[in-house]
Amino acid sequence: MILHTFSCPDGHITEKLVSMDTKEVECPDCDQIATKALSCPKIKTDSWKSTRQWAKQRETQIKYERKHGITLET
Repeated sequence: MILHTFSCPDGHITEKLVSMDTKEVECPDCDQIATKALSCPKIKTDSWKSTRQWAKQRETQIKYERKHGITLET
């Protein structure tokens, strides 16, 4: 089960917890058929924390490479 957004012909928007293959539901406001609407995915990440951690590790790696004369060969 996943939360999906549905809209009816009258413009009512509703969210329902339904299975992935559900395409239509009954609108709770006007009892018409509401179809699945496109909506932005809601993604929860620790992107800021992960980005800071990566940047710190990269900075440490660059300092190490400079200290030991390591260069990237192309």
